[in-house]
Amino acid sequence: MRPEPANCSLCKSAAERMRKRGPAGFVYTCPACGSFEMGNAALRQAASLGGALQADLRRLRQYGYRPRIDFNSRDGMRISPADTSRN
Repeated sequence: MRPEPANCSLCKSAAERMRKRGPAGFVYTCPACGSFEMGNAALRQAASLGGALQADLRRLRQYGYRPRIDFNSRDGMRISPADTSRN
């Protein structure tokens, strides 16, 4: 898969994204937010996220993980390390 230009789903700045093969969603590369994955359900909720996730994303990156943001109706928003074995 090739990167395509897109606005970052978190901060709305110019970024790139690639579609994920494994779990549905995209891998974003943003100059402000860094690299992260976002599931399709979380993308639909992205407008309500704002900057609240930045500290969690930064913390996971400090430990060498690429963050993945997911959403489900039972648990709400979830940030966890991404499975990078399947791009």
